[in-house]
Amino acid sequence: MCGGRGTRLDTAREKPMVRVGGRPMVARVLDAVHESRTERTVAVGSPHTPATRAYVEEPPPDAPVAVHSADYLEAPGEGYVADLKYALDRVDPPVVTVAADLPLLAGEVIDRLLGAADGESLTLCVPAALVRQLGATVDTSFSVDGRELVPTGLNIVGASDTDGDDDGVSDTDGDDDESGGRDSDTDTGSGDADDGSDRETNTNLTYDARAAVNVNRQTDVQVAAALLGDEQELGDEQELGDEQELGDEQESTAATEGDE
Repeated sequence: MCGGRGTRLDTAREKPMVRVGGRPMVARVLDAVHESRTERTVAVGSPHTPATRAYVEEPPPDAPVAVHSADYLEAPGEGYVADLKYALDRVDPPVVTVAADLPLLAGEVIDRLLGAADGESLTLCVPAALVRQLGATVDTSFSVDGRELVPTGLNIVGASDTDGDDDGVSDTDGDDDESGGRDSDTDTGSGDADDGSDRETNTNLTYDARAAVNVNRQTDVQVAAALLGDEQELGDEQELGDEQELGDEQESTAATEGDE
């Protein structure tokens, strides 16, 4: 999803084209999707992102293979949820949806979520404490069993959720930006989503720092660039209170229901 205005970034450059570590964020996210076991990549833009459309449809010679191989779909630009529904009507499920503001994302993070979803809908979340420890901003969160979680913008939409009005994915931002788990052996609980939705969503919890930085403000650009400059840090063991190391993949299932 790369059609958001990105108003909070306070820059003239379109949000997907904001450079992190010398490359547009949309290129980094397309690289991650290309590395995963997904079969087809569709960059969903909007009238708000003409430069992003040009970059994907007519990539420069130095653009990565992932950009050259991606298809482009122009959504109406009526907001994240509306544009997502527009896109889901034009592809076959199950579908991986990912925000273009996750420049640290890697293919193996996507593949782990695909394995956990097993064809059903699933939303990847990270602890809010991890996001704050990394120095990134928390804009949307909800509580599960007293623990504050942040949706990452990476989701699986299963076949059952593409048949009706509920796409199983929430808009994780408030200004039409891009970003909007189920496993077997850990906590379950009920959470109140801050996005105002009235639905139940399966969430998968990860402590992987590569999923924890959504770039919504200039400070987030700096955090992501610093982490990319020291990529070893993404896999190093770091303390997070009583939780496991940031680089370890710890997953939990939580049924979260949002209330108005």
